[in-house]
Amino acid sequence: MTTLPPLPHDVPHGRYAPAPGTEYQFSISDIARAAAPLLGNDWLADAGPWGTSGTVMPSDKEDLYYVSVGDVGDMDEDLGIWGHDSTRFLPRAAPSHGLGWLADAVAVTVRLMRHNDYQDDDSWDVGRHLVTALAAHGRASVVNFHADSTAVTLTGNNAMTLTISGIDRTGADTGVTYTPDSHEGWTAALRFGAAETTLYRTALNAYDLEFAEDTADLLRAVLPYTTA
Repeated sequence: MTTLPPLPHDVPHGRYAPAPGTEYQFSISDIARAAAPLLGNDWLADAGPWGTSGTVMPSDKEDLYYVSVGDVGDMDEDLGIWGHDSTRFLPRAAPSHGLGWLADAVAVTVRLMRHNDYQDDDSWDVGRHLVTALAAHGRASVVNFHADSTAVTLTGNNAMTLTISGIDRTGADTGVTYTPDSHEGWTAALRFGAAETTLYRTALNAYDLEFAEDTADLLRAVLPYTTA
């Protein structure tokens, strides 16, 4: 097989010509494959033609989630996930976020879509949601609801507590819920020990964009402080 030499960055002619494989370090199918294990051991992924898309699915293949960029109808360039009766886009997703961030955002989106498909409402209990997202990275945790926040204690991490506040409540006794497409900004703090020393804190309402993207942001910030 003939190996082509790297293409130069052709400054005199104003052409940007990066060497093959350097401009985009992973494909859309790589994102799908990285998202599948975050959903569980019984999930898998297939690559689309030339790696330009990917399909995430449980092992029984009864539900398929197609991951691609753009909508042919309006040439949308956002990363999207297509289920059997709904589509969700990640408007802030970009290769610069990295494969891990993108995989988390896709995995969270698939969880929400499945929840909506099989539940009567579209609420997603924030405690259960965060416990599931952390468990996908090997972090065990338990939930405690408070008057205006949700505390997720990461067991096995010296009682580190991730407190999420500024969340819509549905009632005094029902805990905290989100809707997948609309939520108030998260203010998050990771605290350690009895003195509640703050290891990490977001700005006020730092997380106020797309639901799955906010979770990916939160995981990227918290995971380096914790161990599986």
